[in-house]
Amino acid sequence: MHERTFVTPDGSAIFTLDEVNKIVTTAIVQPDAHARLATPLSLDQGQALAETVVQQQLGSTNGLNLHYQASEDHAAAGTLQRFEWVETRGSANAITPNRVMLTIDPVTGTVVSYSRIVARAIDIDPEPKISYQEALEIVAKQNSFAFVERSQRLDIWWEHNDRSKDYILRWVINIEAKNPAKHGITEVAQYVINAYSGDIIEVLR
Repeated sequence: MHERTFVTPDGSAIFTLDEVNKIVTTAIVQPDAHARLATPLSLDQGQALAETVVQQQLGSTNGLNLHYQASEDHAAAGTLQRFEWVETRGSANAITPNRVMLTIDPVTGTVVSYSRIVARAIDIDPEPKISYQEALEIVAKQNSFAFVERSQRLDIWWEHNDRSKDYILRWVINIEAKNPAKHGITEVAQYVINAYSGDIIEVLR
């Protein structure tokens, strides 16, 4: 991948350009604190703005579906709205690397970050051989105490997050548990499981 990064003369924005595909892959913008809207954008209004930006960059949102939208508390940065569009494949709606993410400052109406992943040709079977329930049972065998499954997704991604490697179909399961061996301290973990073989690829704690 051949990318170049550019900074605007006033330092208020940073852009990364994919020189091969001639597209902007990331952009980070510092909102103008003086350009406050009379009324902050609602989540629906933020989504409409985000869709306009996506259509301007991609030409349309065909093939991409809104996967995530939320207002998130970012402490000193205030409340920001985050949106993510993804491509899915197969009967289980496996999420592919083709995705677009935007963050909006609802107070100023500024798109403060934009990120686009453009994947090479995806040629693997999007149908899992290991069901989600089977993947969850694999996780359960790794834990001697009860846990709560907080989120899960099936996606197509690069093996070990290395874009020079082949794609794999994987279950990503996030769990939360109170560990009695640590005085009931709540611990979180993420399990990444090969959706073809059931092998645990990695565990992040």
